[in-house]
Amino acid sequence: MAPSKLINGAIKYLYTNVSVKAVIEALATGGDIWCEELESVKDAAGLMCPYTLQPYTVSLLKNTSSTGGNVLGLDPSNGPVVNVLLLTYWTEKRDDERAIGFMQRASKRIEQDADAKGRLVPHIFWNYAFSHQDALRSYGEENVYKLQEASKKYGPNWLF
Repeated sequence: MAPSKLINGAIKYLYTNVSVKAVIEALATGGDIWCEELESVKDAAGLMCPYTLQPYTVSLLKNTSSTGGNVLGLDPSNGPVVNVLLLTYWTEKRDDERAIGFMQRASKRIEQDADAKGRLVPHIFWNYAFSHQDALRSYGEENVYKLQEASKKYGPNWLF
């Protein structure tokens, strides 16, 4: 996958994500890191940089477990999880390298901070993974097998 794409020939975008335990300090620190790193690209043309939090509550994870489980590899006994989605949009090719560097630095720092404080959850949400992130592996070997079997049954082109 290319690190940036064009939408209607005008807007480039890049996504990455980090999952953390649902602890206010982890989310606030992530936001602080995001804002610090944002300084390096704040003058990029057409820049939009949402810092988005997607929670997975214990009740949601328990309900998926009771109906056959989920392929995300998130265990409700580990408590609630928040997926920190880092999204960046810009319009000019001249800003590509800066935008890519910004995203790499911000996600790495957020991940390192959460890991150092025991708050990192080793899950990467596939829909928002950056090209260097191995989202599928984070789902766990058993879940990858389930996805492969479903792909054989329902997807003739073997997505997995």
